Amino acid sequence: MSLNGLYISTPLVDFNPDFNLDGFGLELKTRSLEIGGAFLVVQGEDGEKNYNEYLGTATIGFRKRIGPALALSAIGSFTNYDDSKKFALFLYVAADYPFGGPPFFFVLGLSGGFGYNHDLIVPPLEDIKEFPLVKEAIDGPKKIDPKDTGTIITEKLEALDEYIPPAIGSGFGAIGLKFTCFKIVDGFGLMTLGMSQGDFEINLLGMATLMLPTTINLGRFEPIAMAELAIAARFNPMEGVILVQGQLTENSYIFSRKCRLTGGYAYGLWFLPPRLGDFVFTQGGYHPRFKCADRYPSVPRLGFDWQIDENSYTTAQVYFALCGHGIMAGGLMHIRYQLGSVWAEFDAGLDLLFGWAPYHYDVEVHCFVNAGIGALSVGLGMGIHFWGPDFGCKFKIKIVIVKVTIKIGDQSSIYPLPISWDEFEGTFLPEPKDVCSITSIDGLVKQILEEQDGVETEIWIINPTVFEMSTDSLIPTKKALVEETEQTIDTNTNFGINSMGVTTGDLDTTHKVTIRKEQADNIKNKFKFEPITKLAPTSTWGEPKISKGHIKPPEVNGEQFLENVFFGFRILPAEPPKAGKTHEIGVKELQYDTEAIDDAYLWEYLTPFIQDSTLETEEAKRDRIQNTVANNDQRNSILEALGCDLSEVNLEEAEAIAKSFVFAPLVK
Repeated sequence: MSLNGLYISTPLVDFNPDFNLDGFGLELKTRSLEIGGAFLVVQGEDGEKNYNEYLGTATIGFRKRIGPALALSAIGSFTNYDDSKKFALFLYVAADYPFGGPPFFFVLGLSGGFGYNHDLIVPPLEDIKEFPLVKEAIDGPKKIDPKDTGTIITEKLEALDEYIPPAIGSGFGAIGLKFTCFKIVDGFGLMTLGMSQGDFEINLLGMATLMLPTTINLGRFEPIAMAELAIAARFNPMEGVILVQGQLTENSYIFSRKCRLTGGYAYGLWFLPPRLGDFVFTQGGYHPRFKCADRYPSVPRLGFDWQIDENSYTTAQVYFALCGHGIMAGGLMHIRYQLGSVWAEFDAGLDLLFGWAPYHYDVEVHCFVNAGIGALSVGLGMGIHFWGPDFGCKFKIKIVIVKVTIKIGDQSSIYPLPISWDEFEGTFLPEPKDVCSITSIDGLVKQILEEQDGVETEIWIINPTVFEMSTDSLIPTKKALVEETEQTIDTNTNFGINSMGVTTGDLDTTHKVTIRKEQADNIKNKFKFEPITKLAPTSTWGEPKISKGHIKPPEVNGEQFLENVFFGFRILPAEPPKAGKTHEIGVKELQYDTEAIDDAYLWEYLTPFIQDSTLETEEAKRDRIQNTVANNDQRNSILEALGCDLSEVNLEEAEAIAKSFVFAPLVK
């Protein structure tokens, strides 16, 4: 055992000793068991509250003479607030043991834990490997030297304070799995469920490592290739976002550790206002001129950087991206050689940008070879920039030290022409009957399909106490009407039709809701209408930029969506339904009657069932059922007395009863 921060203090004038121990370390070894631990207490402040935090880490290893043995490691903390009865608790345990499984998913370890009044801050993708819950499970149990207790706890403390700080009202749970796939890919995945101030979030963090070949003497040789991938997925239903990312770490290489592999991927989807409808998918990043929004993940290029030797360097990169306004793709190849002041380089690249309707493309290709001595250089190369669909092109040629530019085709056609309404409608809109829709959000009891004049109509049965529905249009709206009354909607009306060249001032759209009830006036006053806003893509509904009759496509780094655009109404009852009232009943109606009823509470006796012996055949039994069930005058008279219209009764079903038995039942 080792002690940290152990001291005794007392005033000189009055012996009143005060003892303190900041922490201690412990190590225990037996023939079959090893235990190591380190513990520390620290004081902290959370706003105006003071607290004491007790942290600890421990390892337990069981020894076996033959075969693998179970090893456990744990980190945890307990926080006690001085001025309240609240506390915080965190515990995470990892078990290192080959639990088994099929070769493609062989489980090597399990981990799990929870945090009560602890927040969980998910690290950026490049720091996932150092995240405490991931690092503890991947590294496995490590020997704890009691002499290093302070250092161990300090490192753990810094990580815990950064990623898992005490926070009243927060909490999380975590479960992890360590596995191998055919001993080629080693991986670890950790799923966390966190709650912070009412905000619920699910995260999936992981690391995967590929090494080829898998069996090699690492003392003499290095693997020919190694890829280490950090993975993070995030789902936040309150924020309305799904985000999946993956990125190679700096440990990834091929052929040589100097040939470093780079790259990543990302997919993001936003499904709640104000970002409803926004999405992005990329492998290797974005167009060089694209300045992505903060909500879009930053993704490095797919490729490699290779410093072959002190004189030679090469790099290759590719990318692809799909987002709201178009497609981006491209690549780059660069080689450079330098010996003293003499140098030579080769550079080739391609960048493509495709836009939606109006369809247009913009492609830049270049290939150059340069050489020189110091600052003096000569070169040979060509750069091509072409666009369409009305083809235009521009060549830039460099020969030695001379640069020449050649233009081919209509240079103004670099921007597309506006499309017609028919083309816009056929490309962007469904059938006219499907442009607007009504959806029952709550209170729908039953749906009935009824055919009238050969047309099938849908009828809703609604519970008015929880009634709620919404209208939705695929076309954004500047003006909203209920019946003929214009509604006040404080929304964004600065939009046009970009692909048609229709400006804001030339576009007028109206969203009209009509509610009818037979023999009733002012039915609209029974409801309240709340605007529903969404994002509108600028590539479709943005203000067009027109130059000489051509439309400039949205800038690569321009705003992709218009915010706060009206698309429909949320319709609710104007006020909750009032409780019903019964008619008044006079007291005399409730008084008892003195007339006696004989045998009012005596049991009645039922006559026993005796089969009709005259009905011996199946057909005779079915005829009796047919004549009594399908044709029953007494039953019909009772139904009529109750106000039932027999013309609406399906008699064909009644007549089919006798034929529906597999065999005829006994008849009394």
